[in-house]
Amino acid sequence: MNQPIVTIGLEVHVQLKTKTKLFSASPASFGDAPNTNMSIIDMGLPGVLPVLNKEVVILAIMLSKGINAKLNDYSVFSRKNYFYPDLPKSYQITQDKTPIIYDGFLMIDDKKIGIERAHLEEDAGKSQHPDGSKKSFIDLNRAGQALLEIVTRPDITSTGDALKFLKKLHHLVRYLDICDGNMQDGSFRCDANVSIRYDKKDPLGTRVELKNINSFKYVEKAIEYEIRRQHLLLTQGQSVTQETRLFNESNGKTFSMRKKENLADYRYFPEPDLPPIILSKEIYELAKKRMPTMPEIRVEELCKLYGLNIEEASLLVDTRQLELFFTNACQRSKHQSFKTIYNIIFGDLSGYMNKHNQTITTQPITSEKIAIMADKLAQSEISQPMLKELIKTIWSAPELDVDNVIEEKGLKLINDDETLIAMIKDILKKNPQQHEQYLSGKDKLFGFFVGQVMKESQGKANPEKTNDLIRKLIKEKL
Repeated sequence: MNQPIVTIGLEVHVQLKTKTKLFSASPASFGDAPNTNMSIIDMGLPGVLPVLNKEVVILAIMLSKGINAKLNDYSVFSRKNYFYPDLPKSYQITQDKTPIIYDGFLMIDDKKIGIERAHLEEDAGKSQHPDGSKKSFIDLNRAGQALLEIVTRPDITSTGDALKFLKKLHHLVRYLDICDGNMQDGSFRCDANVSIRYDKKDPLGTRVELKNINSFKYVEKAIEYEIRRQHLLLTQGQSVTQETRLFNESNGKTFSMRKKENLADYRYFPEPDLPPIILSKEIYELAKKRMPTMPEIRVEELCKLYGLNIEEASLLVDTRQLELFFTNACQRSKHQSFKTIYNIIFGDLSGYMNKHNQTITTQPITSEKIAIMADKLAQSEISQPMLKELIKTIWSAPELDVDNVIEEKGLKLINDDETLIAMIKDILKKNPQQHEQYLSGKDKLFGFFVGQVMKESQGKANPEKTNDLIRKLIKEKL
C-alpha cells in the first residue's frame, strides 16, 4: 500500500481578551479561586437572560481583517444541545448557519489555507479530578467566557503546515491584541480533524477529531500518532471509526473519548433569548480605530524608519506591546540611537525579564529611561558595564532618575583628553621596560597599557579615546 495522503482541518478556539464574559458581567480572568467568577447566567439558572458583550463583536471584526475574511452583517446565535457536567444549561450558545465571519484565508509560505468560518460561542466550565479522589469537581469560572472558533477548510496536507498555520494564527491574535495566546491556560487551543487516503481520486477518508490540544508540541505529536494509527488500521484491513479522541501527553498516544456526534445530534435551533447581531457603521468604525497595521507591512515600515533588518523587525512585531515599547523609546531618543535601543531591549533588558519572569508590559523600566540610557551609551557617556549597573539599579528602584543614578554611582566615562593624556603619560613613565619592549617590536604589549589605564581609571576611561591616545603617545620616548 502507498504512503497515505493526509488531510487535516483545524478548529482553533481563541478566548477573546475581554474584561467580562460573553453574556454576563462576570470577570473573565484566569487563575482565581474556583467558582468565584460566575453569576446566575453562567450557572444556567432558569429564567435568566443573557446579554451580548459588545466588545466581542469589535474583536471579531478585527480578526476578520487579519484573516482576509468576510463579515455577515446579520448573524444569529443558536443553541447547541448536548449534556456535559461542566455545561450547566445542557446547551451551548454558539453560532450555526450564520457565523459572524466566513470565507477567509491565511498564507503559509506560498500555500493558501482557507478558513471556512469563525463563529462566536461561550466556553464551558472545567471538570477537575483531584489525584486520589473518585469524585469530579466542577469549576464554572471559565463557563461563559467569549470564544471565537476558527474553522479551516481541509486544505492542510502535512503536520508541518498545520504547525505553521497555528503559529501564524497565534501570532496574529496576539498582535491584534484580541487574545493573550496563553496556551498553557487554555486561551488558545486546537482541535485537529485528521483523515487519510491513498489516492487523490478517492473521497476523503473517515475523519477523526483530536480534541483540546493546548501546545504546538502536542499538536505535532498527536497528529503524527493519529496518522500512523489510521495507516496501521487500514493496512491491516480494518476500518477507521469516526470518533473524538484525546491525546495522552505521557505516552504520546491518542485514545477514544466518545463516538463523534453528527450535526443532527446537536439539535441546533435559534437562541430565543438573544436578538440577531446587526453590524452597524458605528461598530465598524470602533474596530477600524483599534486595528493596527498588519505584521508583514509593519516589518517593512520598521526597517525603513529605524534602520533595522528584516530579522530584527520581525522579532519586534512578536507582540504589539513589544513593538510599541521600542517605538516609544525611539521617539524619545534625542540622538536617534535606534539600534542601541534595540540591542538594550533584546540584550540586558530581556535578560532581566527572563530572570524575573516578566514581560515588556510588566517589567518596571520605562521606555523613556531606556531611551536615555541608549543615548548615553551611543554617545560614549557610559560603557556597557555601566549600562548593566544602571539597569540593575533602576530595575530594583524604578522611581530613580537615570542621571541621578549616574551621578551618585559615578557611572560616567572619562572623555576629557587632558585627563586621559596625563594618565597615559604617567603609566608610560611607571612602566619604562614594557614601553621600551613595545618600541622594539613587541606590539602585543599595547593591550597591557590599555589595561593599566582602565585599572587606573576604575574602568571609566573612554575605551575608544584611550586606544587612540595610547597609539599616539606610546610612539614618543618620554
